[in-house]
Amino acid sequence: MSSAVKALLVLLDPQVVTIADILTKVLIGEPYNVSQLEQCLSWLTAEAGDRVNCPLERWAMSQLADEVAASIQASSSKSEAEG
Repeated sequence: MSSAVKALLVLLDPQVVTIADILTKVLIGEPYNVSQLEQCLSWLTAEAGDRVNCPLERWAMSQLADEVAASIQASSSKSEAEG
């Protein structure tokens, strides 16, 4: 197991949109702005002082997974009932 300290990277909504946009362009092979990519990398490699410790990370991820699974199951049940 890694001895690295787990941290939560906090981004603003516009940063998340920019990162999602650049990742999508990279993944589907569309042209992208290199300076925009560099800016995204600077956000993702922020100094430790820019991060927030997240001691509940494992619990939060488990909760999120449970919510996603429940949502999928509910959608599946609804589709079956309608069809």
